[in-house]
Amino acid sequence: MVLRYHAIAVTFMTVIIACLGSADERDFLLEKVPAEKLDSATSSISPNELNFYNSAHQDVSGGALISVGTFRALNNAATGDFLEIYLLDVNESVVHFNAKHLELIARSANRYAYLSNLYHDPKVGEAIKAFDEGRATGKKVGDKISRAINKLKRLKIEPFQMQDGYVYSMHRIIQDTNTYHSSFLGSDKYFGQLKKLVDSKRIFAVPGSLSGRHVMAWLGKRLQKRGVHVSVLDISNVLDYMPRDRQKRSFANNLLRLPWSKASKIHFTIDHDRIPTVKWGYSWSYYSMSLSDFMKHKLYWWPQELKHNNSSTCISKSLYKMLY
Repeated sequence: MVLRYHAIAVTFMTVIIACLGSADERDFLLEKVPAEKLDSATSSISPNELNFYNSAHQDVSGGALISVGTFRALNNAATGDFLEIYLLDVNESVVHFNAKHLELIARSANRYAYLSNLYHDPKVGEAIKAFDEGRATGKKVGDKISRAINKLKRLKIEPFQMQDGYVYSMHRIIQDTNTYHSSFLGSDKYFGQLKKLVDSKRIFAVPGSLSGRHVMAWLGKRLQKRGVHVSVLDISNVLDYMPRDRQKRSFANNLLRLPWSKASKIHFTIDHDRIPTVKWGYSWSYYSMSLSDFMKHKLYWWPQELKHNNSSTCISKSLYKMLY
């Protein structure tokens, strides 16, 4: 069954700051993290990979997940089997967004209560439950959510981040059967697993950079003291935004400061515009690679490695064979 309402896309995760007080946000910010220079653009809050349910972390057991981003990071935590989760991001807006989102999950008894809390309206959760059980149409759910949104507007509650890119992304995620039921939005099991992690204080928002001089080294020492290795490091498409010299070398050195196991993996994404010979249903693809292969092929120099038919914008033939 496909969820056919646009309204949920408009405010999913965008009204969290409005819905929450700030007192408990600190509970989900990791303490004593060394200071690093942060960015503040809100555009990074929008999820940009829509086929997240193809992720390859389900075969990973134990250890820690370190991930940038928002929605997909939490969904990987919900669907995986990790001891601890660190939502690391260099964007200050993303860090505070994640902390507030965790607080919202903590005070929600179940998935429907979470959605009701998100919209400040218990009827929203009831309507989505009825839809999931086949007792309501998508239009009826959309009407309920629209009324909740209009109420928020009348109360002049300012959404945290309202951008067309985010609205479009979330609309597609919710409307697609695979993405909806493969996420904590549409699965009681996954929401329950995520809430258990949140309630047991095993998931934190962490301000810091993958290529920074302090936080990654500090996080590596913390994990070593706790006897926890990194099972998965999810960097999304961060390397596209790193200069090709000092930052990339610093990132590679930081990888060596983390405790890994032989089974540890790095997740990253590739823009399909870089792979013109392949047709896709989404604009991004999600990959998983062992740390040893990532270092062996020096993929931290990305996108400098992207060479195909003398073009600097496409993936190399050797890397293409390794990924596909």
